[in-house]
Amino acid sequence: MILAKLLRWLSRMLRTAGQRPPVPQEAIAHLNIARCHLYRGDFPACEEHLGKALERCQLFNLVALRGEIFEAHGNLYRELGEVERATEFYERAARAYDEAGINPEQVELLEERALLSLKVGDLATARAQLDRLIQSRPIDKDELRFYTVSLSRARVMSAQGEHGAAHIELTNAVKYFRTQGLYYYEAQACRTGELRTKSRQRT
Repeated sequence: MILAKLLRWLSRMLRTAGQRPPVPQEAIAHLNIARCHLYRGDFPACEEHLGKALERCQLFNLVALRGEIFEAHGNLYRELGEVERATEFYERAARAYDEAGINPEQVELLEERALLSLKVGDLATARAQLDRLIQSRPIDKDELRFYTVSLSRARVMSAQGEHGAAHIELTNAVKYFRTQGLYYYEAQACRTGELRTKSRQRT
């Protein structure tokens, strides 16, 4: 429900065919639409919108946004199980962030790479990476980054069998994202909660 509403809202930012020339904001809209499709499991639609986001990014030379688009490509290939391609795009994202002068700790690249470690079954590495990030982003200094890492760590905790701790992390993250109107992250947190519940039901 949340993702469907978000998709409708984001679609309003896109021009209709022949209505007007492309604008830079469309790159961000396509990127966020792609992210929504990724969490819905619609991988072809995700890839299509990432391609459009990259086209507009290159058209308007949006240097900072290029890293986010490459990172999202990495997320897509991670979910598809294409580990080598995911790693390649995460490396491209890291280079793009560096070229733009963006500190990797200020974006979600490190969390996403930790989730790649989770994907390949290296739970210890994933947890260690996220624990370090949590320590580097105290809640009293950067609430948003704290809760985005907390969200990723909840997924790893669940995989490690720490269901109670994972539930607490998710509940706190959902409350924060909801009160701040961060619907994309709220949807992501709710999706993570659904996956955690299904995992417990199978065990």
